Amino acid sequence: MHKRGLHLGLILWVLSSAACINYTVNGTLPSILAAADYNNNRVLIWTPMPTTSNAPAQVVLGQPDFASSAPNNGGVSASSLRNPNGVCGDGKALFVADETNARVLVWNTVPTSNFQPANFVLGRKNSTSLTACTASAAQMTQPADCYVVNNQLFVEDYAHNHILIFQLPITQNCQSAILVIGQSNFSNNGTNCTPSIGHNLNGPSTDGRHFAVADVNNNRVLLWNNIPTVNGQNADIVLGQADFFSSGVNAGAGSPGPNTLSGPGSTFIYAGRLYVGDVANNRLLIWNSWPTQNQQPADLVIGAPNFTGGACTVSSTCAIPTNVVTDGRRLFASDTFLHRILIYNSLPTTSGVPADLVLGQSDFTTHLANEGGSVTSQGLFNPGQIYTNGFISGVQVPWGY
Repeated sequence: MHKRGLHLGLILWVLSSAACINYTVNGTLPSILAAADYNNNRVLIWTPMPTTSNAPAQVVLGQPDFASSAPNNGGVSASSLRNPNGVCGDGKALFVADETNARVLVWNTVPTSNFQPANFVLGRKNSTSLTACTASAAQMTQPADCYVVNNQLFVEDYAHNHILIFQLPITQNCQSAILVIGQSNFSNNGTNCTPSIGHNLNGPSTDGRHFAVADVNNNRVLLWNNIPTVNGQNADIVLGQADFFSSGVNAGAGSPGPNTLSGPGSTFIYAGRLYVGDVANNRLLIWNSWPTQNQQPADLVIGAPNFTGGACTVSSTCAIPTNVVTDGRRLFASDTFLHRILIYNSLPTTSGVPADLVLGQSDFTTHLANEGGSVTSQGLFNPGQIYTNGFISGVQVPWGY
């Protein structure tokens, strides 16, 4: 069963500034934006970063052209995709979580042509078969999101209820992970509600020091004050619940509040702020500083009229954010079920601010898969995770910046 039943992710790769679209990382890489287009079985790449709504992409991965959307087009290969959900990078390499093929494709450099083949594959013995790797530390069942920081690749294996950490660079197929979060070893995949084990972990993120992950079916977010260094390490803080052993929707309350969660799907940490896509409550929650206590209330809410919910008409102020990312200047939200990506040109400082741009739709009130027509370079069909690579200068800004 794919996690699409509850929520999808979106992946954005953003390196440019709002004022200078051709901003480069260390003077070498152009600004790009990449999005996993889940049900179109492709990844779209915009270069440079789009500055207008409904801008067309320039490169497509997983398909030979922008009009195609077949799963594993041409057969399983280093170029094909089937329900990709995650995209991330380290400023040079690009990684795609190819969910239904149970693998992660690795490009040593950002692809510049359509249907470009990957260099390596994780989770499968080679790029032309779906034979699983032999070592348990190299296996994955449903890789959905990914994240890169400090020469480490974090891969969420949704069905196995754990996060795998790989040391970079990737130099071979079936490379083994070095550590697992959410289980005591690489073979376990059980569910629970404890400080170390969850039920469908999703949307991991780190700023190089802290670590966060959404625990979807336990309606909580787990926080580590430092990136775990041993398998199955306990979390330090839980959000959305009063303790590590509770899991009620909105903490058992009848309606959402600033300190409750319902099916959270993603996290993102940047420069002292924590962002959480609270999917089933149709909102994005923001903590202006790293939480220090269990069930600490959020400071801001985006995508919903207020912390307690309410009707939300499809517009620039309504969102179901399955994933979120910022490049330090702008905020990006994957509004998966409305088949669009929302872009906020500045980081919100008050609740309820509207988005400035939309990708995947011609306006803020339309919400049709592929804009109600055939597959193109502009439309989206359940876009995936959000990820910013670069964070203004190509390196995550230190905590407290």
